[in-house]
Amino acid sequence: MKHALLRNAFLLAALAPQAFAAPAPAQEKLITVPTLSMSSQDSQLIVAPREILTAGPRGVDELWFGNARVTIPSAYFSVSTMELKFGSIEQTVRTTTRGKLADSQSDARLASIEVFGQRIEDVHLGVRFEKFDLAEMQKVEKDAAFMSNAFTSIEAFNAKRGNVLMAMARSAARHGSRIVLEDFSLSYKNFRARMTGHFGLRDASEKDLASIQQILKKVDGRIEISVPAGIPRAMCQAFVHTVPNIQGTGMERWQQQQNCYQAAMTKIVGEGWARMEDGVLRSSIVISQGNLNVNGKSTKVNLSAD
Repeated sequence: MKHALLRNAFLLAALAPQAFAAPAPAQEKLITVPTLSMSSQDSQLIVAPREILTAGPRGVDELWFGNARVTIPSAYFSVSTMELKFGSIEQTVRTTTRGKLADSQSDARLASIEVFGQRIEDVHLGVRFEKFDLAEMQKVEKDAAFMSNAFTSIEAFNAKRGNVLMAMARSAARHGSRIVLEDFSLSYKNFRARMTGHFGLRDASEKDLASIQQILKKVDGRIEISVPAGIPRAMCQAFVHTVPNIQGTGMERWQQQQNCYQAAMTKIVGEGWARMEDGVLRSSIVISQGNLNVNGKSTKVNLSAD
């Protein structure tokens, strides 16, 4: 979990559907991908049929270059202790070339997420991928066949994902590629939280990228986070009202909500992980040379470790 965010950030570029192929005569194509279903001993993933509309030149190996729109009606994920229900998902991809390199802009919106009886709404993810090699992205896309194929297990999915991450990291090191998180935001109880940032590989050569651990040592990035104080307040209220063993009068429950909120603020603000500015929690996360700095506070988390 410590470096899942970084792994998934690099994976996002592979998930931009068929956007990085060599230019050819312009065409338009509608692709319908069957339901994706994976399961293991204690988990399950189901993604409803996807519709992919591409507009732009057609490349080799059925890859496309240009713009794309993906629509997914719903998705469901469960593990032994939790289940996630996703509303409709829409993603658009716009790609432009600069010689042998490509920039791609991905914009995704998720209507809702339901987890533990709570509902998160209007999730937006805007990501820009800069300086990706077209020829190498063809190879990555081909290896990322899990986008349109159903695997028998999540273990097989993760094995493929590792291959994709390694290939993308090597390409990024050669060309100075960068992932820019333009906007990751969501609404909870009418309050909106937001995250922006960027990631890249600093002073990395291919010999530095023999493993995920070595890649993480070379990651350089910064994330800015803002969360209205109303969100942790609302979360404490939901917690007090939904946990079965928390009982008492209305006033007692209100006091429990206050205690929950104060405990959260003591942990987050009191210990220096974030600062409160005009009713908004703000924090900066800086990742450099395998070290993590949160709100000016150096942590002991080693991103190069498993």
